[in-house]
Formats: sequence, structure tokens, C-alpha cells
Amino acid sequence: MDVKKIDDDIITVQEDIKKYEKHIEQLEHQRDRIINRNKSQERKARTRRLIERGAMLESDFPAEYFKDNHEVQELLEIAFNSEEVKQFLKTKKESR
Repeated sequence: MDVKKIDDDIITVQEDIKKYEKHIEQLEHQRDRIINRNKSQERKARTRRLIERGAMLESDFPAEYFKDNHEVQELLEIAFNSEEVKQFLKTKKESR
């Protein structure tokens, strides 16, 4: 092989490397976009779930019953410490 052919081969390989590096970079960006989209969907689902559950709580216990979130938390702690609720939660957990 002559030097010109070797130089051409080297240039071709370097161009291929650049092309594949660019493709790798594009795939990494695509992966990051997918991950970010999934995180966003998870946050939206969580937000929706929290709003729905808060609305359920307020439908049975209107806001005027409680002056702050601390009182709501106290109510929930009392409710979730009852034996009936503990048994219900245990049954739900076992059925999954």
C-alpha cells in the first residue's frame, strides 16, 4: 500500500468515527428526552392523584372543619391508627 492510500483510509475512518459519535450524541439526547417525558408524566399523574384524593377528603370533611393542614394530618393519623383501618390496609396489601 502506498502512503496516499493509507492517508485516505485514515481520513475515511476518522470521518466514520465523527459520524458515529454524532449518532451516539443524538441517541443520548433522544434517551434524555424520553426520560424527561416519563418523569413529567409521572409528576402529572402524582399531582392528579393528590388532587383527586384531596378532593375526596374535602368532600367528607369540608375545609371549614380544619384551620390548617396540621389538623388534617392529626385526623388522618387517628384514623389510620384504628384497628379497623389497619386490618383493611393489611388485607389490601395481602391481596396484591
